[in-house]
Amino acid sequence: MAARTSRIAGRSPSYIVRQIWDMQQGRRNGAAAQLMKLVVANLSNDDLVAIAAYVASRVPPPPDGGTAARTTTH
Repeated sequence: MAARTSRIAGRSPSYIVRQIWDMQQGRRNGAAAQLMKLVVANLSNDDLVAIAAYVASRVPPPPDGGTAARTTTH
């Protein structure tokens, strides 16, 4: 079974920065946030902006996780 992950591709840069900032400050405490805290702990403000710009520029996957695009019929 695949792990559930948040779909952040294509989200607004301000949303992404806020989520990372909240993780750094300890305001997010869910299981996924616990895993991310070590990853984001030492990011600078410039890092946050760069990450947010990149992630926001990505095209979100289809709601079905892309399985329709991978399915072929012969």
